[in-house]
Amino acid sequence: MTQIHKKKNYDSNNKCSRYIQSIEKQMKLYTALMMHNSKQISIGAACEIAEIDRYTFIDECNKHKIPLCNYTVSEVEKDVNLFLNY
Repeated sequence: MTQIHKKKNYDSNNKCSRYIQSIEKQMKLYTALMMHNSKQISIGAACEIAEIDRYTFIDECNKHKIPLCNYTVSEVEKDVNLFLNY
C-alpha cells in the first residue's frame, strides 16, 4: 500500500513540476516579447531569453500582434538618406 501511495505522490509532484516548467517557459517568452516590443532588445536577444528559434519567435509575435519592425517613418527616411548618401 505504501508503494501505491509513493507512486501517487510521484505523479503529483511530476505534474506540479511540469506545470512550473510550463509557467517558466511562458514567462521567458512574454518577457522576451515585451522587451522586443519596447525596443529594449533585438529579435536575436529575445530568442535567447525565450530559448526558442527565430521562426518560433516570429510566429509568437504574430500571434500577439507585435510588429517585427518598429521603425517610425522618420527613422526609415533617415536610414534611406544615409544609404543614398553612402
